[in-house]
Amino acid sequence: MVLAGIHPLLTGTLLHHLDAMGHGDCVLVSDAHFPAERLAQVVVDMPGVDADVIAGAICTVLPLDTLTAAVLMDPEGAEAPAVAALRRACPAPTDAIGMLPRQAFYDTARRARVAVRSGDRRTFGNVLLFKGVVA
Repeated sequence: MVLAGIHPLLTGTLLHHLDAMGHGDCVLVSDAHFPAERLAQVVVDMPGVDADVIAGAICTVLPLDTLTAAVLMDPEGAEAPAVAALRRACPAPTDAIGMLPRQAFYDTARRARVAVRSGDRRTFGNVLLFKGVVA
C-alpha cells in the first residue's frame, strides 16, 4: 500500500511506533553493527538502507525537539563518514545535536521507544532522534 505524502520507507509498523511516542521520547536509528536486539524492546529492520536515509525519512514526519533534537555516537576522533551523513540528514540546528561516547550512547539508547536497524555497514552510524511537539 502507498500513502500520499508519506516517505516509502515508513512502514505502517514504524509509523505506529512513531505516532505512539510522546514529547521527549526517542527513536534509535542504528547501523548494522549496533546491538539493537539487546537494547531495544521493539526493533524494525531495514536491511539494505543506510542509517542517514532512514533518519531523513523519519524526520519527514517526526517533529524534532528544539533543545535536544538528536544525539550521535561520538567516534572520539575525526568525524566518521556515517556521522557526517547523519548530521546532514537531521534538519536541526547544530547546537541541538549532541554527541555521546559509545557506552553513554548505549545507556541512553535503552530509553528508545523503537529501534530501526539499518543495513549501514559504516561505523558509528547511530543516532537518537528526540520527538518534539507539532507546532
